[in-house]
Amino acid sequence: MRISAYFILILTALCGRASDFTLDRLRYDLSSDGTCKLVDGSAASGAVVIPSEISSPEASYTVVAIAPSAFADNNSVTSVDIPASVKSIGDNAFYFCQAITEVTVRATSATFGEDAFRGCARLRSVRVNDLEAWLSYDFAGENSSPLAPYGSLYVDNMLLTDLVIPDGCTDIKKYAFYNCASLQSVDFGKTVTRIGMEAFDGCENIRHITFPPGLKTIGDFAFAINVGLTSVSLPTGFESIGTGAFYGCSSLETFIAPDGLSDVPQWAFAGCTSLSSLDFLHRVHTIGKEAFVLCPSITELILPEGLTSIGSYAFQECTGITKVVMPSTLTDFGSYIFLRCSSIAEVELPAELPAVAEGLFMQCSSLKTVRLPRTVTSIEGYAFAQCYGMRYIDLPKALTHIGQFAFYGCRALRVMEFGESLAEIEIEAFYDCSNLNEVRIKAIEPPIISYFTFDPRMDRETILYVPEIAIEQYAETNGWKLFQNIEGDPSYNPDTRLDIIYGDGGKLTRTLGYGARLRLKLASAKGDLPSKVIFNGEDMTAEMSPEGIFTTPAIESSSTLTVIN
Repeated sequence: MRISAYFILILTALCGRASDFTLDRLRYDLSSDGTCKLVDGSAASGAVVIPSEISSPEASYTVVAIAPSAFADNNSVTSVDIPASVKSIGDNAFYFCQAITEVTVRATSATFGEDAFRGCARLRSVRVNDLEAWLSYDFAGENSSPLAPYGSLYVDNMLLTDLVIPDGCTDIKKYAFYNCASLQSVDFGKTVTRIGMEAFDGCENIRHITFPPGLKTIGDFAFAINVGLTSVSLPTGFESIGTGAFYGCSSLETFIAPDGLSDVPQWAFAGCTSLSSLDFLHRVHTIGKEAFVLCPSITELILPEGLTSIGSYAFQECTGITKVVMPSTLTDFGSYIFLRCSSIAEVELPAELPAVAEGLFMQCSSLKTVRLPRTVTSIEGYAFAQCYGMRYIDLPKALTHIGQFAFYGCRALRVMEFGESLAEIEIEAFYDCSNLNEVRIKAIEPPIISYFTFDPRMDRETILYVPEIAIEQYAETNGWKLFQNIEGDPSYNPDTRLDIIYGDGGKLTRTLGYGARLRLKLASAKGDLPSKVIFNGEDMTAEMSPEGIFTTPAIESSSTLTVIN
């Protein structure tokens, strides 16, 4: 037996629940102000037309909202027509309504809650009365819009393929056309100044965009995954792009910004596999994390003066880059910036670089020769790991630290020479360097290493050259004592200076090898011997022979010998 709506209204009133009313399998919550909210559509099926007004013998109520989760998980509804009176669609309102194929929205303004249309896998058609209304809608998130499941937009029953933004519109709201399948071109008109976050994210069929003359900003992921877009030309006066603004635009070949960009944020051009020119970097100050990851069409990277910071993985897997030039202003390095840039063969580092960042050139297999600036004191972990083609690296005298796995797998290296300042080499820094046959080190004090800093093969076969006076010390120090071939090389003894000052004001400076002793004859041409011989402030006259022969102590630092007549 069919129960009338009137009877249900009376029944609920008798039960003390006058606000609860069901009509055509849709349950509403009634308010005393003459409005109501659709709160439950779980029993609905087929093509649902939500009324703008519901009536009883006592009163009429305007339907102004669809409550959160009202139709959630309903797999019987195939289409929904939402009246102009509805201004609010709640969170999860049509969550996973997997049978819905079409949604009509008639409101001139409305808000859409989080995940309102999430999981509506078959939703392909979205219909509105006019474009201005659609541009006014507020979407809380990327799955709030009925376009989110990759729908096509119909305006006044016409499929929208070529979008022209009407004059007077200044702000394209976030998620406005997120995942819109029908769009093929966009003309922003003359008045738009800002494009919101993810406004055109996922619009895979857009081929052409005309940007407005007064455009200032493009929001986060605004044009992400626009895989058909081939060129972008921004106007003079443009200011900034957001995180991931052109992420995944795999067909984007040219990007023109007359004034350049001052900052390239995280993921801005990640996955732009066709992008080859970076002329728009001419005034850039910062390049964010993963900004150009997977951009293999870039072949030469000449970074401008004024650039101060590059984020981690910024150019990871840019496999087409052959040459990198970094400016003197670059001081802030993230980690693994050029990871797996397999074609890099030539590198010019900043002149005042203090350290080589972690993983900076890891797996850059074409890199053969590197000359580090004299200011480098540290090579961080993995900096050159698995640079299989590296044959030579010029290490500066100031180098004190080499991090873990820094040269791991550099199988083309044959000789490594370290300066006298080196203090530490971390674990496996030179592991799997199978052709490294000579290690030369000038430091008198053995640097700190572990038992696994070098490959075990090296311990057996590599010749370790150290200063002659330090052979015994290396042979007794943990890590170094594993080398079975330790030899001294006098040419590695650091130079020291001996100033010889004569009482009558004469001065002679001699440069000697570290630890050397100098044998001097101190008698004058007439055979007169000096009255006093002072070495580094100590009276050593008694050490002089009757013939005036004097042998200095071992000179281990700058020393002074004073001869008084």
